[in-house]
Amino acid sequence: MDAVVKEDRLGIRLAPGEKALFKRAAELERKSLSEFVLASAREKAEALLAEQNRFTVSAAQMKALCKALDAPPRIIPRLRKLISEPGILDK
Repeated sequence: MDAVVKEDRLGIRLAPGEKALFKRAAELERKSLSEFVLASAREKAEALLAEQNRFTVSAAQMKALCKALDAPPRIIPRLRKLISEPGILDK
């Protein structure tokens, strides 16, 4: 397996004691400080972004959604006309 070439750098300023805190945690996971900070930041970023792709609904909302999805389609005359006519790209 080829090694990934890492070219980008990220510099951060730390409050007193933060570097020591991160270093102790990195040692517990048997990682370098850079590996620990990068892995922790990646996990946080992925979790935060995943939250943007999921949502939760109450049981009542889920029941209403299922009912709407299971209902027969409504007839909308203007929509039926729109999809039966040739589009601008069909000419």
